[in-house]
Amino acid sequence: MDLLRKLSHENVALKEKLRRERELLTEAKQAAAESATQHQRVTMGFMTKLRSLQKRSETLYDDQCASEWRKLQQALKSWTGRTFKDESAMSKMTLESPNTQSEQLLTAVGKIVRDSGSSHTWEIWRSATSKALDNRASFENHRLDDPCNQFSQMVEALFSDYYSPNIHKDNTHRALLQIFEDCLSFKKKLERQEFEYQTRQSPPGTVYSTEKMKSLNFVEDDGSIVTMSIWPSLYKLSFENEELLIQPEAVWTKEPVHVGDDSPMKNNSDVHKEIKREVKTEGDDDELSLVMLSS
Repeated sequence: MDLLRKLSHENVALKEKLRRERELLTEAKQAAAESATQHQRVTMGFMTKLRSLQKRSETLYDDQCASEWRKLQQALKSWTGRTFKDESAMSKMTLESPNTQSEQLLTAVGKIVRDSGSSHTWEIWRSATSKALDNRASFENHRLDDPCNQFSQMVEALFSDYYSPNIHKDNTHRALLQIFEDCLSFKKKLERQEFEYQTRQSPPGTVYSTEKMKSLNFVEDDGSIVTMSIWPSLYKLSFENEELLIQPEAVWTKEPVHVGDDSPMKNNSDVHKEIKREVKTEGDDDELSLVMLSS
């Protein structure tokens, strides 16, 4: 009897030991699987980051983006100052002269492209396409030059009647073409960055914001109204839709119209006269054509 009880006790102990070993084995397998999954996730993250870095040949920091954006604005400002000096020619200009159909068409096409796929697909497409277009050996030069030429020709068709009489149209065309090409080059740099970038312009009548705008005619009172957007702001967007203002929007502003003022609300003609007065006070630092190009 003692022997049977001893054997029975040993049998129970062996079963318990076997059960515990099975539990430990199951726990070890589960831990190994979790570790492998975590390792794979980390590896995939590093590979994605590596591929992303390989697609971007040049990393731009925020201060570099702001600096290049200001240089492009200054280049266009200098071009307009040289091109539109003749006050008698400029006196023929009206607010309705610039045609905004081309801008509206480009905006519509851009929205269709942006909404055509997921954000991941969009990021890969814009980065890879921009990188491929940089290879001039694979694409004929005129394919990249055509859009810039079209923009230059459009500006010339709309505004050549207001050019100063002492300038040569060929030189003006080449200078403007260079500005457009520099803008295109900067745009392609932004497309190869980790984050997406976006430009924004405010329509006339928008309330002036000291945080997001810079008034070129220094009318910055509370409630001031945007008359014209001279140069768009530049934002950096994250995948979580967080945004960072890189460079504020350059605008013309006017003082707010307070309720109870004796003077009636100004119409387009009055605003037009105000703009011309502001342009005259700026002399050679004329910015009117910036308004025309951004309208």
